[in-house]
Amino acid sequence: MREFRFRLEPILSIRRHKTKEAEIELARVDGECLQLERQIHELQEERRTVYHSGLGADLEFRVAQAAYIARLNAALEEVGRRLQERSAERERLRERYREVAREEQVLDKLRERRAEEHYRCERADQLTEMNEIGVNITARRNKNRGTPLK
Repeated sequence: MREFRFRLEPILSIRRHKTKEAEIELARVDGECLQLERQIHELQEERRTVYHSGLGADLEFRVAQAAYIARLNAALEEVGRRLQERSAERERLRERYREVAREEQVLDKLRERRAEEHYRCERADQLTEMNEIGVNITARRNKNRGTPLK
């Protein structure tokens, strides 16, 4: 049986590589988003802790506390803005990944169909060849026995 060779294998290989690159890029940005979300959570916890630690304190401490909380709020806004940017980029990369994966999948399905067709034809050819061999063997046996062919 002849081995199946897909003529578009180099293109499929390139598409697989592009899919892998898109997946890695998406994972990188997704990791950055998770890190920013974690940073937002930590800043909120810090702000909550600082606010509760200042209850019942003197005025000087409360002024310093308010300045620190304002700084935490500014940091929260900055991290929130960066998270929005990264989230938008993540969605863009996710769509790009879907597109590239779809292109790879189309070629992969074509490869599977062509391989099935190839092996189906090969099996049919083998069956035809085996039938011919069987007919030839039967004809030789009948010739050697002296029986005429029908």
